[in-house]
Amino acid sequence: MLFRSRAISAALAVLLLVGFVTGIGSPISATTDPPITDGGAVPKPKAGAWMVGDLDSGEIWAESNIDRQLAPASTIKLLTALALYPELTDGKRRYKAQDSDAAVDGTKVGMVPGSDYSIDELFHAMIMSSANDAAHALAEAAGGQEKAVRLMSEKAYELGLDDTTVRDTSGLNDTSQVSSARDMMVIARAYTKVPYLMQLAGREQFGFPGKGTGTKGRKKGFQIQNHTRLVGQYDGALGLKNGYTVKAGGAYVAVSKRDGRTVVATILNADGRTRDMAVDLMDWAFAQKAPKPIGAVSFDGRIFDSPAQTPPTAQATGPATTTSPSGSSSTSARNTDVAEPGRTAAAVPRLVQAAWQVVSVNRWWYLGGAVLLLMALTALFFTRRSIRGAQEVAAPGAAAQDPPHAQDPPDAQDPPDAQGTPGAATPADSDERPRRVRGRGRYRA
Repeated sequence: MLFRSRAISAALAVLLLVGFVTGIGSPISATTDPPITDGGAVPKPKAGAWMVGDLDSGEIWAESNIDRQLAPASTIKLLTALALYPELTDGKRRYKAQDSDAAVDGTKVGMVPGSDYSIDELFHAMIMSSANDAAHALAEAAGGQEKAVRLMSEKAYELGLDDTTVRDTSGLNDTSQVSSARDMMVIARAYTKVPYLMQLAGREQFGFPGKGTGTKGRKKGFQIQNHTRLVGQYDGALGLKNGYTVKAGGAYVAVSKRDGRTVVATILNADGRTRDMAVDLMDWAFAQKAPKPIGAVSFDGRIFDSPAQTPPTAQATGPATTTSPSGSSSTSARNTDVAEPGRTAAAVPRLVQAAWQVVSVNRWWYLGGAVLLLMALTALFFTRRSIRGAQEVAAPGAAAQDPPHAQDPPDAQDPPDAQGTPGAATPADSDERPRRVRGRGRYRA
């Protein structure tokens, strides 16, 4: 019986290990995973739209649904930076955080109302850690949310982004906020032409200030990380931006440069690890000695074969301010980029959001692994109970005897009791006193 129980336990342990390796340890692959060779097939991301090409010439080497309009998630922050930076070139300028900044949904850096931050710090937070509160604050500093959206729409027109419609600075869910893989390539090209913005995308870490104002008496700050996990981890990586919402799925814009060739990969509406998808596409592009273009994008302000556009009629009004005007708009949509564990007041929500993204993307693997784990733990529990029961059955049925107690010397006499004679033994003094049965808490005569 004991041997059988141990065999069952060993089998369950092996089953649990196999389930962990093949289930929890093996998330959904990013692509179809063909061998990456010169002339080999291009990896195909599990995404609604994607492309890979040359960011210098505009050549497109591989793509799928490149003009399909899809939600951009936080990759739209690249356009936010392009539109707002000309309005906010003084990086030392201070901005006092408002309640409306801290109230925005989704990924945050942890701005504290009443504390002040430099414009440079807010740009770092928006691009590196995809902070929606920082994007909201930059919009307020540039004149308000409506003006910021107007500036972004004007920049989209200047760049010839036919497929892009802007509704906010963060990329929150909105049925009419869309872009395309082609437009993201154009945005990436424009972004790489601004040295200051490229410095933001090229940082791995940055020290963000804590609560307080000025430089004295301020609480200790913390380090924020670059969420793209490209710079410093991929050969020749320059940046740029990742994004995710439940409705939009994964989004990614990546740029790398090797041997004088600048490669761009853009992905929208992905199911899986977008960073790995982008890396696969760039690996394939760099492996091609002479890639054959299947199309091209114009970087002269218009896209080839694009329909005529009408410029936005609204004009930007009002000077930039250092404090938020009242009546700022808000939204309940949720933007949840994957974030490194932070050391901010918003660290716990960011960790929950990151965990939810991993689980939602690989839900079937994790569900299967969780079921296997629950089954194994349940079986181990009952197995241990069976072993314990078998040991009790194997123990002697009779109660263990107490060791004999010391006998009184032969000439010793007990004092006379109330009714007996000297030396007469009473039941309490006899050798037949009650004995305790081990483990049962009761006595037996």
